Amino acid sequence: MVTNEERIAELEERLREIELERDERRGRNPFGVIRNVMQELVPSDVRRHMLAAQRENLLAMRAYLDRSISRTEDAAARITPVETSTVEHI
Repeated sequence: MVTNEERIAELEERLREIELERDERRGRNPFGVIRNVMQELVPSDVRRHMLAAQRENLLAMRAYLDRSISRTEDAAARITPVETSTVEHI
């Protein structure tokens, strides 16, 4: 039977291995590499302009989605409920 101390030591070792793997992957993250290159090569005013343009594109997409949602809600409001009638059995 494994003692609690042995189990804790095993879990701590596994945690160290997982953290090392995570740290190694961080250096190979393609998005992190791209971000680092952008920060080193592209001037800050250009990066700010690119972020502002991205924001405007997202706002445009939001307006498009809001319009589509509104049209869907309007169409749903125009649907008339079907009248049901009961049939009496003779």
